[in-house]
Amino acid sequence: RVASDTAARRPACLPVVVRRMWGAGPWSRGGGSQPQASSSKTCRGCGHPIRGGQTYVTLKDATVFHSECFLCRGCARPIQGSYSADDRRPGDYYHPHCWQLKVSPTCCVCGEKMLPDSRGMIQYSTTPYWGQKFCTRHTRDGTRRCFACNRVESRGAPHVTLHEESRGRGRVGTQGHAESGSGRALCQSCSLSVVMGTEEGAIIYREVRAFFARHGLALPPDLPVMLVDWIALNEARGGAGAGGGGGPPTHTMGMTFTEQRTTVRHTTTVREPPAMGALFGFQGPPAPVQTRQEVVSRRNEVSAIMVLRGMPRLLFCSVLAHECTHAFVKLSHFPDMTLQIEEGLCQLLAYLWLKDEAGPGSGAAMAGMVAEEAEERDRERVYYMNKIFEDESVVYGEGFRMAFEAYRKYGLRNVVNHLKLTGTLPL
Repeated sequence: RVASDTAARRPACLPVVVRRMWGAGPWSRGGGSQPQASSSKTCRGCGHPIRGGQTYVTLKDATVFHSECFLCRGCARPIQGSYSADDRRPGDYYHPHCWQLKVSPTCCVCGEKMLPDSRGMIQYSTTPYWGQKFCTRHTRDGTRRCFACNRVESRGAPHVTLHEESRGRGRVGTQGHAESGSGRALCQSCSLSVVMGTEEGAIIYREVRAFFARHGLALPPDLPVMLVDWIALNEARGGAGAGGGGGPPTHTMGMTFTEQRTTVRHTTTVREPPAMGALFGFQGPPAPVQTRQEVVSRRNEVSAIMVLRGMPRLLFCSVLAHECTHAFVKLSHFPDMTLQIEEGLCQLLAYLWLKDEAGPGSGAAMAGMVAEEAEERDRERVYYMNKIFEDESVVYGEGFRMAFEAYRKYGLRNVVNHLKLTGTLPL
Protein backbone atom coordinates (compact mmCIF):
# COMPACT_ATOMS: atom_id res chain seq x y z
CA ARG A 1 0.00 0.00 0.00
CA VAL A 2 1.49 3.33 -1.07
CA ALA A 3 0.47 6.33 1.01
CA SER A 4 0.53 9.88 -0.27
CA ASP A 5 2.40 12.50 1.67
CA THR A 6 2.81 16.24 1.25
CA ALA A 7 5.83 18.07 2.64
CA ALA A 8 6.27 21.82 2.90
CA ARG A 9 9.82 23.11 2.70
CA ARG A 10 9.84 26.91 2.77
CA PRO A 11 13.47 28.09 3.04
CA ALA A 12 14.16 31.31 4.89
CA CYS A 13 14.71 33.55 1.83
CA LEU A 14 16.25 36.69 3.25
CA PRO A 15 17.01 39.84 1.21
CA VAL A 16 20.61 40.69 0.37
CA VAL A 17 21.30 44.30 1.39
CA VAL A 18 24.13 45.72 -0.74
CA ARG A 19 25.88 48.96 0.28
CA ARG A 20 28.93 50.90 -0.94
CA MET A 21 31.56 52.76 1.05
CA TRP A 22 31.69 56.45 -0.06
CA GLY A 23 33.16 59.84 0.96
CA ALA A 24 35.54 61.02 3.67
CA GLY A 25 33.99 58.84 6.29
CA PRO A 26 35.34 55.57 4.92
CA TRP A 27 38.59 57.12 3.65
CA SER A 28 41.58 58.66 5.40
CA ARG A 29 44.28 59.90 3.06
CA GLY A 30 46.91 60.72 5.69
CA GLY A 31 50.38 61.26 4.31
CA GLY A 32 50.48 58.24 2.02
CA SER A 33 49.34 57.86 -1.54
CA GLN A 34 47.15 54.76 -0.88
CA PRO A 35 43.78 55.11 0.74
CA GLN A 36 43.47 53.60 4.22
CA ALA A 37 40.36 51.94 5.62
CA SER A 38 38.72 53.95 8.37
CA SER A 39 35.70 51.55 8.67
CA SER A 40 35.44 48.96 11.43
CA LYS A 41 33.58 46.53 9.14
CA THR A 42 35.45 43.31 8.30
CA CYS A 43 34.45 40.85 5.59
CA ARG A 44 33.36 37.48 7.04
CA GLY A 45 34.50 35.76 3.87
CA CYS A 46 38.08 36.95 3.31
CA GLY A 47 38.76 38.56 6.70
CA HIS A 48 39.85 41.87 5.14
CA PRO A 49 38.29 45.23 6.04
CA ILE A 50 35.64 46.87 3.88
CA ARG A 51 37.43 49.71 2.05
CA GLY A 52 36.02 52.78 0.46
CA GLY A 53 34.50 52.28 -2.96
CA GLN A 54 33.82 48.60 -2.31
CA THR A 55 30.34 47.15 -2.24
CA TYR A 56 29.44 44.92 0.66
CA VAL A 57 26.54 42.82 1.90
CA THR A 58 24.95 43.19 5.31
CA LEU A 59 23.02 40.19 6.61
CA LYS A 60 20.20 40.14 9.11
CA ASP A 61 22.57 39.37 11.99
CA ALA A 62 24.84 42.32 10.99
CA THR A 63 27.44 40.04 9.40
CA VAL A 64 29.10 41.71 6.40
CA PHE A 65 30.75 40.33 3.25
CA HIS A 66 32.35 41.84 0.23
CA SER A 67 29.81 41.38 -2.56
CA GLU A 68 32.22 39.06 -4.36
CA CYS A 69 32.94 37.10 -1.13
CA PHE A 70 29.30 36.28 -0.34
CA LEU A 71 29.31 32.90 -2.10
CA CYS A 72 26.82 30.07 -2.30
CA ARG A 73 27.98 26.83 -0.65
CA GLY A 74 26.18 24.89 -3.35
CA CYS A 75 27.47 26.39 -6.59
CA ALA A 76 30.30 28.67 -5.27
CA ARG A 77 28.90 31.68 -7.15
CA PRO A 78 28.14 35.12 -5.64
CA ILE A 79 24.68 35.46 -4.12
CA GLN A 80 22.50 38.35 -5.23
CA GLY A 81 18.89 39.23 -4.53
CA SER A 82 18.07 36.78 -1.71
CA TYR A 83 19.70 33.92 0.13
CA SER A 84 18.90 30.95 2.37
CA ALA A 85 20.82 30.01 5.50
CA ASP A 86 21.47 26.54 6.90
CA ASP A 87 20.43 26.67 10.56
CA ARG A 88 22.33 23.47 11.30
CA ARG A 89 25.59 24.87 9.95
CA PRO A 90 25.95 28.59 10.77
CA GLY A 91 27.93 30.44 8.15
CA ASP A 92 26.65 28.35 5.20
CA TYR A 93 24.58 30.38 2.74
CA TYR A 94 22.86 29.34 -0.48
CA HIS A 95 20.93 30.60 -3.43
CA PRO A 96 17.27 29.65 -2.74
CA HIS A 97 17.36 27.26 -5.69
CA CYS A 98 20.61 25.66 -4.55
CA TRP A 99 19.18 25.29 -1.06
CA GLN A 100 16.20 23.41 -2.47
CA LEU A 101 18.52 21.15 -4.45
CA LYS A 102 20.36 20.39 -1.19
CA VAL A 103 17.42 19.67 1.12
CA SER A 104 14.67 18.49 -1.24
CA PRO A 105 14.12 14.71 -1.36
CA THR A 106 15.42 12.74 -4.31
CA CYS A 107 13.03 10.50 -6.22
CA CYS A 108 14.10 6.90 -5.71
CA VAL A 109 12.66 5.95 -9.11
CA CYS A 110 14.07 8.49 -11.56
CA GLY A 111 16.78 10.05 -9.36
CA GLU A 112 15.55 13.62 -9.89
CA LYS A 113 15.14 16.19 -7.13
CA MET A 114 11.53 16.85 -6.12
CA LEU A 115 11.36 20.65 -5.97
CA PRO A 116 8.59 22.87 -4.56
CA ASP A 117 5.78 24.09 -6.75
CA SER A 118 4.58 27.68 -7.00
CA ARG A 119 3.03 27.40 -3.53
CA GLY A 120 6.30 26.29 -1.97
CA MET A 121 4.99 22.75 -1.47
CA ILE A 122 6.73 19.48 -2.30
CA GLN A 123 4.34 16.67 -3.13
CA TYR A 124 5.53 13.09 -3.34
CA SER A 125 4.38 9.53 -2.70
CA THR A 126 6.01 7.16 -0.27
CA THR A 127 6.16 3.53 0.78
CA PRO A 128 5.85 3.97 4.55
CA TYR A 129 7.84 0.99 5.89
CA TRP A 130 10.73 1.18 3.43
CA GLY A 131 10.91 4.99 3.46
CA GLN A 132 10.99 5.29 -0.33
CA LYS A 133 9.99 8.69 -1.70
CA PHE A 134 9.12 9.17 -5.34
CA CYS A 135 7.42 11.61 -7.72
CA THR A 136 3.65 11.39 -7.71
CA ARG A 137 3.65 10.85 -11.48
CA HIS A 138 5.20 7.42 -10.97
CA THR A 139 1.94 6.24 -9.41
CA ARG A 140 0.35 6.71 -12.84
CA ASP A 141 3.10 6.01 -15.36
CA GLY A 142 3.22 2.23 -14.94
CA THR A 143 6.17 2.11 -12.54
CA ARG A 144 6.11 -1.39 -11.10
CA ARG A 145 6.13 -2.42 -7.46
CA CYS A 146 7.41 -5.67 -5.99
CA PHE A 147 4.38 -7.91 -5.44
CA ALA A 148 5.94 -9.30 -2.24
CA CYS A 149 7.31 -6.26 -0.37
CA ASN A 150 5.69 -3.37 -2.32
CA ARG A 151 8.97 -1.55 -3.01
CA VAL A 152 8.87 0.56 -6.18
CA GLU A 153 11.17 -0.15 -9.09
CA SER A 154 14.23 2.05 -9.55
CA ARG A 155 15.72 2.87 -12.94
CA GLY A 156 19.12 1.87 -11.59
CA ALA A 157 17.91 -1.39 -10.02
CA PRO A 158 15.14 -2.83 -12.25
CA HIS A 159 12.81 -5.46 -10.88
CA VAL A 160 12.94 -8.96 -12.30
CA THR A 161 9.86 -10.48 -13.90
CA LEU A 162 8.48 -13.84 -12.90
CA HIS A 163 6.58 -15.01 -15.96
CA GLU A 164 3.37 -16.89 -15.32
CA GLU A 165 2.72 -20.08 -17.22
CA SER A 166 -0.63 -21.79 -16.82
CA ARG A 167 0.94 -25.15 -17.57
CA GLY A 168 4.44 -25.87 -16.27
CA ARG A 169 6.97 -24.03 -14.18
CA GLY A 170 7.32 -20.31 -14.01
CA ARG A 171 10.54 -18.64 -15.05
CA VAL A 172 12.38 -15.55 -13.90
CA GLY A 173 13.63 -12.93 -16.33
CA THR A 174 14.82 -9.32 -16.40
CA GLN A 175 13.87 -8.32 -19.93
CA GLY A 176 11.85 -5.13 -19.82
CA HIS A 177 8.58 -4.42 -18.14
CA ALA A 178 5.97 -7.14 -18.08
CA GLU A 179 2.58 -6.27 -19.45
CA SER A 180 -0.43 -6.63 -17.20
CA GLY A 181 -1.11 -10.27 -16.56
CA SER A 182 2.11 -11.53 -18.16
CA GLY A 183 4.18 -11.76 -14.98
CA ARG A 184 4.92 -10.59 -11.50
CA ALA A 185 7.55 -8.00 -10.59
CA LEU A 186 10.05 -8.87 -7.88
CA CYS A 187 12.62 -6.47 -6.44
CA GLN A 188 16.20 -7.67 -6.56
CA SER A 189 16.27 -8.36 -2.83
CA CYS A 190 13.16 -10.56 -2.85
CA SER A 191 14.23 -12.36 -6.02
CA LEU A 192 17.30 -13.78 -4.28
CA SER A 193 15.23 -16.20 -2.19
CA VAL A 194 12.27 -17.19 -4.37
CA VAL A 195 10.85 -20.70 -3.91
CA MET A 196 10.17 -22.24 -7.30
CA GLY A 197 10.13 -26.04 -7.04
CA THR A 198 7.90 -28.57 -5.30
CA GLU A 199 11.04 -30.18 -3.85
CA GLU A 200 11.89 -26.90 -2.10
CA GLY A 201 8.31 -26.75 -0.86
CA ALA A 202 8.61 -30.23 0.67
CA ILE A 203 11.80 -29.23 2.51
CA ILE A 204 10.15 -26.08 3.87
CA TYR A 205 7.09 -28.10 4.93
CA ARG A 206 9.34 -30.21 7.15
CA GLU A 207 10.63 -27.02 8.78
CA VAL A 208 7.09 -25.72 9.32
CA ARG A 209 6.04 -29.13 10.69
CA ALA A 210 8.92 -28.97 13.19
CA PHE A 211 7.79 -25.46 14.19
CA PHE A 212 4.26 -26.76 14.83
CA ALA A 213 5.68 -29.65 16.88
CA ARG A 214 7.61 -27.23 19.11
CA HIS A 215 4.27 -25.64 19.97
CA GLY A 216 2.57 -28.98 20.61
CA LEU A 217 0.61 -29.08 17.32
CA ALA A 218 0.90 -32.31 15.34
CA LEU A 219 0.93 -32.38 11.55
CA PRO A 220 1.23 -35.52 9.40
CA PRO A 221 4.60 -36.07 7.75
CA ASP A 222 3.25 -36.44 4.23
CA LEU A 223 0.85 -33.58 3.50
CA PRO A 224 0.86 -32.93 -0.27
CA VAL A 225 2.26 -29.42 -0.85
CA MET A 226 2.04 -28.22 -4.44
CA LEU A 227 3.52 -25.04 -5.91
CA VAL A 228 1.31 -23.51 -8.57
CA ASP A 229 0.93 -20.17 -10.33
CA TRP A 230 -1.69 -17.49 -9.82
CA ILE A 231 -3.84 -18.71 -12.68
CA ALA A 232 -4.31 -22.14 -11.12
CA LEU A 233 -4.93 -20.66 -7.66
CA ASN A 234 -7.52 -18.18 -8.84
CA GLU A 235 -9.29 -20.82 -10.92
CA ALA A 236 -9.39 -23.19 -7.95
CA ARG A 237 -10.58 -20.49 -5.59
CA GLY A 238 -14.13 -20.55 -6.92
CA GLY A 239 -14.61 -24.26 -6.21
CA ALA A 240 -12.52 -24.58 -3.04
CA GLY A 241 -13.85 -27.18 -0.66
CA ALA A 242 -12.28 -25.86 2.54
CA GLY A 243 -10.73 -22.79 4.05
CA GLY A 244 -7.79 -21.25 2.27
CA GLY A 245 -6.12 -18.07 1.20
CA GLY A 246 -2.96 -16.74 2.77
CA GLY A 247 -4.44 -13.28 3.12
CA PRO A 248 -6.87 -10.75 1.70
CA PRO A 249 -4.97 -9.42 -1.35
CA THR A 250 -6.44 -9.40 -4.84
CA HIS A 251 -4.60 -12.58 -5.77
CA THR A 252 -4.75 -15.74 -3.71
CA MET A 253 -1.41 -16.92 -2.31
CA GLY A 254 -2.44 -20.27 -0.84
CA MET A 255 -5.34 -22.70 -0.51
CA THR A 256 -6.04 -25.86 1.49
CA PHE A 257 -8.32 -28.55 0.08
CA THR A 258 -9.94 -30.98 2.51
CA GLU A 259 -12.62 -33.62 2.20
CA GLN A 260 -14.64 -35.42 4.84
CA ARG A 261 -15.24 -39.17 4.61
CA THR A 262 -18.31 -40.30 6.51
CA THR A 263 -19.16 -43.96 7.14
CA VAL A 264 -22.91 -44.55 7.63
CA ARG A 265 -24.57 -47.84 8.67
CA HIS A 266 -28.06 -48.41 7.25
CA THR A 267 -30.33 -50.84 9.22
CA THR A 268 -33.66 -52.04 7.77
CA THR A 269 -36.18 -53.88 9.97
CA VAL A 270 -39.24 -55.68 8.49
CA ARG A 271 -42.00 -56.72 10.90
CA GLU A 272 -43.85 -59.96 9.99
CA PRO A 273 -47.71 -59.88 9.75
CA PRO A 274 -49.71 -61.56 12.56
CA ALA A 275 -50.07 -65.39 12.22
CA MET A 276 -53.90 -65.37 12.76
CA GLY A 277 -54.46 -63.35 9.64
CA ALA A 278 -52.66 -65.95 7.53
CA LEU A 279 -54.67 -68.84 9.16
CA PHE A 280 -58.11 -67.54 8.08
CA GLY A 281 -56.88 -66.36 4.71
CA PHE A 282 -57.13 -62.75 5.68
CA GLN A 283 -54.58 -60.52 4.00
CA GLY A 284 -53.75 -57.59 6.26
CA PRO A 285 -51.78 -54.51 5.53
CA PRO A 286 -48.20 -54.86 4.30
CA ALA A 287 -45.60 -55.50 6.92
CA PRO A 288 -44.12 -52.27 8.29
CA VAL A 289 -40.53 -51.54 7.27
CA GLN A 290 -38.26 -49.48 9.52
CA THR A 291 -35.01 -47.97 8.20
CA ARG A 292 -32.42 -46.49 10.51
CA GLN A 293 -29.18 -44.65 9.64
CA GLU A 294 -26.27 -44.48 12.03
CA VAL A 295 -23.04 -42.53 11.49
CA VAL A 296 -20.24 -44.89 12.31
CA SER A 297 -17.26 -42.56 11.77
CA ARG A 298 -16.16 -39.29 10.26
CA ARG A 299 -12.66 -38.70 8.99
CA ASN A 300 -11.22 -35.51 7.51
CA GLU A 301 -8.45 -35.71 4.93
CA VAL A 302 -6.30 -33.01 3.39
CA SER A 303 -6.15 -33.66 -0.32
CA ALA A 304 -3.75 -30.84 -1.20
CA ILE A 305 -2.13 -27.62 -0.02
CA MET A 306 -1.52 -25.25 -2.93
CA VAL A 307 0.92 -22.36 -2.45
CA LEU A 308 1.88 -19.70 -4.94
CA ARG A 309 5.16 -20.39 -6.72
CA GLY A 310 7.82 -17.68 -6.89
CA MET A 311 7.33 -16.00 -3.52
CA PRO A 312 10.35 -14.99 -1.40
CA ARG A 313 11.17 -17.65 1.15
CA LEU A 314 9.97 -15.72 4.21
CA LEU A 315 6.62 -14.92 2.62
CA PHE A 316 6.30 -18.47 1.29
CA CYS A 317 6.91 -19.95 4.75
CA SER A 318 4.37 -17.67 6.43
CA VAL A 319 1.73 -18.55 3.83
CA LEU A 320 2.52 -22.25 4.24
CA ALA A 321 2.21 -21.92 8.04
CA HIS A 322 -1.18 -20.28 7.50
CA GLU A 323 -2.36 -23.12 5.26
CA CYS A 324 -0.98 -25.81 7.58
CA THR A 325 -3.11 -24.31 10.34
CA HIS A 326 -6.18 -24.85 8.18
CA ALA A 327 -5.05 -28.46 7.72
CA PHE A 328 -4.45 -28.90 11.45
CA VAL A 329 -7.95 -27.58 12.27
CA LYS A 330 -9.59 -30.01 9.85
CA LEU A 331 -7.50 -33.04 10.77
CA SER A 332 -8.03 -32.39 14.50
CA HIS A 333 -11.84 -32.21 14.06
CA PHE A 334 -12.34 -28.77 15.54
CA PRO A 335 -15.98 -27.73 15.93
CA ASP A 336 -17.43 -25.27 13.45
CA MET A 337 -15.84 -21.84 13.83
CA THR A 338 -16.62 -18.53 12.22
CA LEU A 339 -14.44 -17.59 9.27
CA GLN A 340 -12.99 -14.68 11.26
CA ILE A 341 -11.86 -16.94 14.13
CA GLU A 342 -10.36 -19.63 11.89
CA GLU A 343 -8.52 -17.17 9.65
CA GLY A 344 -7.39 -15.23 12.73
CA LEU A 345 -5.86 -18.41 14.18
CA CYS A 346 -4.12 -19.14 10.86
CA GLN A 347 -2.70 -15.63 10.71
CA LEU A 348 -1.53 -16.00 14.31
CA LEU A 349 0.52 -19.10 13.42
CA ALA A 350 1.96 -17.32 10.36
CA TYR A 351 2.91 -14.37 12.59
CA LEU A 352 4.49 -16.62 15.22
CA TRP A 353 6.50 -18.43 12.56
CA LEU A 354 7.94 -15.10 11.38
CA LYS A 355 8.61 -14.12 14.99
CA ASP A 356 10.36 -17.44 15.56
CA GLU A 357 12.73 -16.62 12.70
CA ALA A 358 14.08 -13.55 14.53
CA GLY A 359 17.82 -13.05 14.64
CA PRO A 360 20.56 -13.32 12.00
CA GLY A 361 21.26 -16.96 12.85
CA SER A 362 17.72 -18.29 13.00
CA GLY A 363 16.26 -20.55 10.34
CA ALA A 364 17.94 -22.75 7.78
CA ALA A 365 17.83 -19.99 5.19
CA MET A 366 19.93 -17.68 7.38
CA ALA A 367 22.83 -20.09 7.57
CA GLY A 368 25.90 -18.86 5.68
CA MET A 369 24.51 -15.38 4.98
CA VAL A 370 26.75 -12.36 5.18
CA ALA A 371 25.74 -9.80 7.80
CA GLU A 372 24.31 -7.32 5.28
CA GLU A 373 22.12 -9.92 3.59
CA ALA A 374 20.94 -11.30 6.95
CA GLU A 375 20.02 -7.78 8.06
CA GLU A 376 17.99 -7.25 4.88
CA ARG A 377 16.17 -10.55 5.43
CA ASP A 378 15.37 -9.47 8.98
CA ARG A 379 13.91 -6.20 7.70
CA GLU A 380 11.72 -8.16 5.31
CA ARG A 381 10.65 -10.47 8.15
CA VAL A 382 9.54 -7.50 10.25
CA TYR A 383 7.74 -6.05 7.21
CA TYR A 384 5.65 -9.22 6.80
CA MET A 385 4.91 -9.24 10.54
CA ASN A 386 3.75 -5.61 10.40
CA LYS A 387 1.65 -6.38 7.35
CA ILE A 388 -0.20 -9.10 9.28
CA PHE A 389 -0.58 -6.95 12.39
CA GLU A 390 -1.80 -3.84 10.55
CA ASP A 391 -4.17 -5.59 8.15
CA GLU A 392 -7.40 -3.61 8.04
CA SER A 393 -9.70 -6.40 6.80
CA VAL A 394 -12.43 -7.68 9.13
CA VAL A 395 -11.74 -11.38 8.60
CA TYR A 396 -7.94 -11.50 8.51
CA GLY A 397 -6.93 -8.31 10.31
CA GLU A 398 -9.51 -8.18 13.11
CA GLY A 399 -9.46 -11.97 13.36
CA PHE A 400 -5.70 -11.98 13.88
CA ARG A 401 -5.79 -9.23 16.50
CA MET A 402 -8.49 -11.11 18.44
CA ALA A 403 -6.43 -14.33 18.30
CA PHE A 404 -3.22 -12.47 19.21
CA GLU A 405 -4.85 -10.89 22.27
CA ALA A 406 -6.01 -14.32 23.45
CA TYR A 407 -2.51 -15.73 22.79
CA ARG A 408 -0.93 -12.89 24.76
CA LYS A 409 -3.14 -13.63 27.77
CA TYR A 410 -3.25 -17.43 27.81
CA GLY A 411 -0.57 -18.83 25.50
CA LEU A 412 -0.95 -20.77 22.28
CA ARG A 413 -1.69 -24.22 23.76
CA ASN A 414 -4.55 -22.91 25.92
CA VAL A 415 -6.03 -20.96 23.01
CA VAL A 416 -5.94 -24.03 20.73
CA ASN A 417 -7.45 -26.28 23.42
CA HIS A 418 -10.25 -23.79 24.07
CA LEU A 419 -11.00 -23.55 20.36
CA LYS A 420 -11.10 -27.32 20.03
CA LEU A 421 -13.62 -27.56 22.88
CA THR A 422 -15.87 -24.58 22.13
CA GLY A 423 -15.04 -23.20 18.68
CA THR A 424 -14.56 -19.74 20.21
CA LEU A 425 -11.62 -17.74 21.50
CA PRO A 426 -11.17 -17.44 25.29
CA LEU A 427 -12.13 -14.05 26.66
